[in-house]
Amino acid sequence: MNAAGFPILSLLTWLPLAGGLFIMTVRGDDAVVAGNARWAALWTSLITFAISLVLWARFDVT
Repeated sequence: MNAAGFPILSLLTWLPLAGGLFIMTVRGDDAVVAGNARWAALWTSLITFAISLVLWARFDVT
């Protein structure tokens, strides 16, 4: 946990899994499912990357 009491490492670990589970639950036509899966994967990756940048920026080297 960080100073605010938020488990940021756990979020970085479980967010991609949650995105994958979301992609597995999408139903519909094949073309629509493929497009939605791509967007869900993109947003999940971008959010995970942004959180990791926050973690990197707040890293204390001392």
